[in-house]
Amino acid sequence: MDLTAALQPDVTQSPPSELDGSSSELCTRIDALLAQCGEGSEDVERRVGLVHELAETLLETRAQLEARDGALAKMEARSESLVQAQAEALVRSAEIIDELEQTRQSLSDARRDAEAAASDTQRLAETIFERTHDAVLLIAEGACIACNDNAVQLLSTSRDKLLGEWPQVFETAQYDDGESAAGVLAAMCADANEEGSEALDVLLLRQPGGVFWAEIHTSRFLIRGSRRVLVVVRDVTEQKVLELELRRNRDFLDNIINAIPDQLVVKTPDRRIVVANDAFCRAHRVTREEVMAQPFAPLYDAAEVEHIDAIEQQILDTGECHVVEQEFVQTDGARIIAAVKRSVFKDATTGRRHIVAIGRDITDDRNREDRLRLLASVFNGASEGVAILSADGRIREANPAFLEMTTGGQNGAVGRRLGHVLNFGVADFQSVVKQVVQGACWSGKASIWRLRTGSRSYWVSLSPSTEEEGSSTRIVALVSDITELEDTQAKLRRQALYDNLTGLPNRRFYRDRLQSLIVDAAQNDFSLLIGFLDLDDFKHVNDSMGHNEGDLLLQEVGKRIRRVMGAAAFVSRFGGDEFAFILRAEGEVAAAASKVWEGLLAAFREPFQLKQSEASVGLSIGVTRFPGDGSDAETLMCNADIAMYAAKSAGKNSIRVFDRNMQANVD
Repeated sequence: MDLTAALQPDVTQSPPSELDGSSSELCTRIDALLAQCGEGSEDVERRVGLVHELAETLLETRAQLEARDGALAKMEARSESLVQAQAEALVRSAEIIDELEQTRQSLSDARRDAEAAASDTQRLAETIFERTHDAVLLIAEGACIACNDNAVQLLSTSRDKLLGEWPQVFETAQYDDGESAAGVLAAMCADANEEGSEALDVLLLRQPGGVFWAEIHTSRFLIRGSRRVLVVVRDVTEQKVLELELRRNRDFLDNIINAIPDQLVVKTPDRRIVVANDAFCRAHRVTREEVMAQPFAPLYDAAEVEHIDAIEQQILDTGECHVVEQEFVQTDGARIIAAVKRSVFKDATTGRRHIVAIGRDITDDRNREDRLRLLASVFNGASEGVAILSADGRIREANPAFLEMTTGGQNGAVGRRLGHVLNFGVADFQSVVKQVVQGACWSGKASIWRLRTGSRSYWVSLSPSTEEEGSSTRIVALVSDITELEDTQAKLRRQALYDNLTGLPNRRFYRDRLQSLIVDAAQNDFSLLIGFLDLDDFKHVNDSMGHNEGDLLLQEVGKRIRRVMGAAAFVSRFGGDEFAFILRAEGEVAAAASKVWEGLLAAFREPFQLKQSEASVGLSIGVTRFPGDGSDAETLMCNADIAMYAAKSAGKNSIRVFDRNMQANVD
């Protein structure tokens, strides 16, 4: 047997393709080795080598055959798994086919039921569509695509004219005030809007003439993905006419009730309000909506409610009228007094009895009486003077305070002109009186001198009275004593401008005065000397002799400076031991300055006599000039201060006049 043929694989077993090539090569090698062995070579070693090589080749062939057998076994096992999986898939496919068949049958049944229901619904819709008493139209894309017979009849047109276009009668839609409603109606019927319903009452034109009230309802919905609008039109003309007539009757009755100036309220036996007119609502500071069908009790306190309930129960029991004057408090706290008349009537329709209460507000009458008493009390008890003048300025009435101010409590001022009783700072006081009579108000200062009180100042306010006496207008005069106020203001002004210790002007007054003199000097072409003075050794005197002696020394220094410089100089104390002056320089400025400081230095060589001892202090003076050294108060005061410190630096009892080098040294 051919070994090569024996080693060829069985094609029916389909061995792996990767082993075919190697097996063929091994067979070829074996045939070659056998051929070489059969040649009968005498070389034993060579034959032995060939045998060994043949044996190795056979072993290798064996290994490959075993590998192929293993691969074939795996392929057989895999084939069995595939066959089993295919069988299971066929079984599952059969089950799915059965389930699909059942589902198809169910869907078929459901479709048949749905088609039957849809057919029933369509027949029902068609029945409702045709048999409803209202006009019904179906709108799509701005055109009518279906309508019932009532629509043709109500809109006075034909089906051919309605279908396929926008109903022309809708273009005549208008409100009761004549304004067109066609645009609003078209918007309601627009199928592009969201799904929903709307309603509108309009007047529509009825052919061949006349109009009717139509109540139009629109509903938007989807049919097979397309938008549709269902429009229902109902003739409500009779209803509108009836409503209008009822409204007119109701408004007429309401107008009558609200035109009554007295309060009117109608209540049920359980005290709930069913009618309340405007006067009642105004009196109680409530709106009609707040009290309708509400208990009457919240409008009054508990005691008043109990009293009213007793009265109304008596009226219900006896049927007699009852009149009482009662007081109540409004929601805002205002007090109301009313004369209330109550009666009862029976409703002919329901048979129920109702209580009618009519109240007349007499608050003004009672308040007027109280006000007169109060005004008399205020008029007589007021601490301010009050006088009533006639149109010519004569005093008609005056309260005790006014009489005390003007005549010491005597009644001598009554009957005299106010301008003769008080001294006003106006040339023609009667012209002021005429202006007040014409409606103007006036305020001004007046004074009076009396032996007992001396001079007193008053603030007088005149205003026209709101009441008239015949054809003449009265004037109300209010008089306030401002004497103490003026004295206090004068003291405050002095404290704001003067030094409390020396009585000299303070720094604020000095600055204002300097600025004023600068303006005056610039306009009238004269010069100013501005000087700052600082005492030398004052601290030693103040510490050694005590603060009282120090204060006395400062007072004496101020007096001496003023005496030396004269009345023309403006002398000021800034505080501590600092003083200042402003002096108008006539003629040569240098000569004037020299005269000033020589006089000051000579004066300060003399000691100051105090209460318990005497003291000597020096003086350092810094002087600057206007206009040479500056053009405003701040600059000049700064320059004088620089010059004064330069004088202190140079030694005691010295004077320095400002120059630019001093400024440079400071900088």
